[in-house]
Parts: sequence; C-alpha cells; structure tokens
Amino acid sequence: MRRIIFICFVLFLPLVCQENLEILYKQLEERFSQLDKENQPIKNIPKYKEITNTLEEIIEKKPTDKKLIESIYKLLIECYDRQAEYPKKHRILKEYSELLYPEEKEKQAKTIKEYADKLKEKGEITEAIILYRLIVKEYPDTKIGSESYFRLGKIFEEENDWRSSLIQYQLTIKKDTRNTLTEEVLPKLGNMYLKVNQNKEAIETFQSFISKYPESPFLEDVLYELGCAYFNSRDKQKAKETFELYLMKYPKGKYISETDIFLEILNK
Repeated sequence: MRRIIFICFVLFLPLVCQENLEILYKQLEERFSQLDKENQPIKNIPKYKEITNTLEEIIEKKPTDKKLIESIYKLLIECYDRQAEYPKKHRILKEYSELLYPEEKEKQAKTIKEYADKLKEKGEITEAIILYRLIVKEYPDTKIGSESYFRLGKIFEEENDWRSSLIQYQLTIKKDTRNTLTEEVLPKLGNMYLKVNQNKEAIETFQSFISKYPESPFLEDVLYELGCAYFNSRDKQKAKETFELYLMKYPKGKYISETDIFLEILNK
C-alpha cells in the first residue's frame, strides 16, 4: 500500500501542493532507508536513481519550508553517494552550502569542509581530496580555504608524496594571512624540504620558525631537524652547534639517541 502511495505521489508530482511536499519527502526518506537495509548497493542503483529524480523535481517546485529543503538536500547527497555519482553529489553539496548561508563564503566553505573531514575519517581519501580541492578553488581567500590547503598537505604527507605535500604547505603559508596556521605549518614545510633534499630552504624555514616562535611546543622537532639540515648541507660546525643546543635544551628529549650519533660522527 505504501509503495502504491509513493508511486502516485511521483506520477502526480507536478500537481502536488507545497503542503504535501513534506509527505512526499517522508515517503522518499522511508524508501531510501528500506533500500539501505537491503544492503544490495549495485542491484538497488536504479531504485536510488528513482528517489534522486523525484528529489530533484521537488527542488524544482521550490518548497518554502527551510527545514524541509535542508532535509531534501541531505537525502539527495546520500542518494548520489549510493550511485557513486560523485560530481553530481559535490554539485548538490555546494548548492546546499549556498542555500544554508547565502552570501557567507566562510560558512559555505565550512559546510563542505566538514563533509570532507568526515570522508577522510572514514578512509575515503580520494573523494576527500576532491572536496578539499573544490574548497580551495571556490573559496581560496577564506580561512577554511587555507585550512583545506593544510589538510591536503597532511594527506599527501601521510601518503609519502613529499613534493605534493610541500606544494600544499607552501600554499597554506601563502593563504594564511591571519597567521592562524603558520606555527603548525612551518615545521611541516621545513620537514618536507628536508625530505626532498632542499636543505637550504629547510634551514631558512626552520630559522624563520625559531625566530617567530621561540617558545613553541614544536621547537624540539624544529631544532633537531635544523641540525639534520646543516648536517646534510655538510656545514659541520653549525650542525654540531645545533645538536649541542638541542641536548642542552632537551636533556631528556625524544631525539637524544639520534643526536648522540650525529655528534659522535661530527666529533671524529
């Protein structure tokens, strides 16, 4: 019986008044939940598509209830997800953010970023990267834009893609005009320079960090890696001075063993 009611609503959607759109939405939501419970994603793609098409038609009817509109967009995003229609899903996600926060770019970007963060947590890295890139493209001058460059840098770092990570950290510094991320990003940027054997740039980055943030909790890592950069550059005197400074500041530090080995080599 419920299936018959659902079909009738779909067939006569052009005639459905605003008051009945919520009833139709509830029918679609229930249908979606039933399909999810069946746990047959490939087989049910045509059925998800049927729900998707109807939701799109409801949007065209321009419902006036804001809560209903938000619910429609959320369900539509999930429907496109089930069909693996990612470009359409991302388009709807952007439309949804603009609907929630017209003329508020920062909040629009935040809505998309929150979704991207959830994807990253679930291990859906490829799609998360696409959304972070969407943010930096559409909202490059927002705080969320610079945070998204940072997220991309960390993702590429985790994947050992040092050069891609380096580029994203550079862009983070460039876009972080409010300096809310610089203290955290500079050590990572210096570390990436170190990994790709750009020791001169690593040294400059670490020195800049030390002058700006002498009391930072990241200072221990920076000081040790600065010593490594000098060592790689064959500047034995500065490497020795830096490692000795590290031992003086952090007598029980996490790089004690490595520092002792470097100093043993340098003192030969």
